[in-house]
Amino acid sequence: MNIIIVGCGKVGRELAAQLSKDNNDVTVVDINPDLVRNVSTLYDVMGVTGNGTSFEVLAQAGVDHADVLIAVTRSDEVNLLCCVIARKATKCFTIARVSNPVYSREYKYLSKELGISMIYNPAYGAAICLISSENGCSSGASRIGTSPLLTGMSSQTRRLQSLCQKS
Repeated sequence: MNIIIVGCGKVGRELAAQLSKDNNDVTVVDINPDLVRNVSTLYDVMGVTGNGTSFEVLAQAGVDHADVLIAVTRSDEVNLLCCVIARKATKCFTIARVSNPVYSREYKYLSKELGISMIYNPAYGAAICLISSENGCSSGASRIGTSPLLTGMSSQTRRLQSLCQKS
């Protein structure tokens, strides 16, 4: 799979490490050139320095060939906008990590009107894990995002979801 990760913080680095290890073609994007250089040197990934909300930067990262774009910066709004731009440019699967519960509650609107494939709130995921009594944390985590798109997703995409929980 061709995967773009916007944000080279802790979560972005972990995603890059795991996904490149699984033989995916990964490109990381961040405004900090030192982080991009660090991640692209440590892992077998390409790096683009720039703002992920810029179409030009996403084009440099190969959004036109991407299967998945995952936005995991510190800003909910940046993550959402990255996904909207990627989705408008191509039909790739998009995942926006958010911490504000308002965005999680408005998932249906964000999905239908803006085309965002998945909203992921790690705090919500952790809460579900804590209260889930079925099969431990893994069964609770599979319901994160309250998205009907989760049904029928490939195991790799489900793995992307679980990796996004690491915050």
